[in-house]
Amino acid sequence: MVLSVVCRNPGDTAAFRRLKDTFDLIVADVPCSGEGMMRKDADAISQWSAGLIHECTERQWDIVNNLWSSLKPGGIMIYSTCTFNRSENEEMVERIINEFGAESIAIDIAPEWGIAGGIGTDANCYRFMPHRLRGEGLFVAILRKPGEMRCERQKGKNKTKNAKSTPQLTSAKSWLTDEAAAEMEIYADEDRINAFPSLHADTLRKIKKELDVIHEGILMGNVKGRDLIPSQSLALSPCLRKDAFPTVEIDSQTAISHLSGDAITLPDGTPRGFILLTHRDRPLGFVKNIGNRSNNLYPTPWRIKSKIN
Repeated sequence: MVLSVVCRNPGDTAAFRRLKDTFDLIVADVPCSGEGMMRKDADAISQWSAGLIHECTERQWDIVNNLWSSLKPGGIMIYSTCTFNRSENEEMVERIINEFGAESIAIDIAPEWGIAGGIGTDANCYRFMPHRLRGEGLFVAILRKPGEMRCERQKGKNKTKNAKSTPQLTSAKSWLTDEAAAEMEIYADEDRINAFPSLHADTLRKIKKELDVIHEGILMGNVKGRDLIPSQSLALSPCLRKDAFPTVEIDSQTAISHLSGDAITLPDGTPRGFILLTHRDRPLGFVKNIGNRSNNLYPTPWRIKSKIN
């Protein structure tokens, strides 16, 4: 079972140094000079200078240097920017390889995707250039830390915290498959109900002492009054029990409307309450059927803002 911990550290990334050999995977989308944004953001042009590139490369190395120690031996770092110059891209990747002994990882790419290779380097680098594909500009490289990845063996399940059971916690547990429910610690965090593997709960608590964790495991839902509103994280989780909610299959046009935040008309006879919408038997998200209409619960930041015919 693989579940994520998403961290945001607004200050010094040196906090990661206190988490030595903790993470299997780190995605480092580092601050950059933003040359890939110049076509759509006039500020990206006005702010650009050679000095900005130098400042960004120094900051990027500081971030990578701090993150690297928290990566497990054999772990993977995905390094990315939204800029074009070699200093922040290929030269940074080569520095990671030379100073940390990182292995450059190649991935299979179809020629028709239009993704270009690195410039002036033998390392495996991938450039998403706006004249070759749809988009503004992106650089990505995948690096493996030296050493052998060790599989953690379960020595005994951690006991679930002795929290007072509530109807919301009971509901959340009932939404999971039997296997997931047996392996998960389900707990309240302010108005959120989360599920996280009991085996790794101690590691999570260690991480939360050092970092600002903004997503952990499965966000089951948000408590509102006596209700627990199921989350998008739950809708897309393989741990969701298939019969936990009534489902309604929708066509492609209706799916686009739902993902855009529009209200969806449900078939006659659809039960009231939370409904999981599916398209081609794959979950999309929840709506709440209140009888004469349905409330779209798809997260606002995720919604499609423009539709391409």
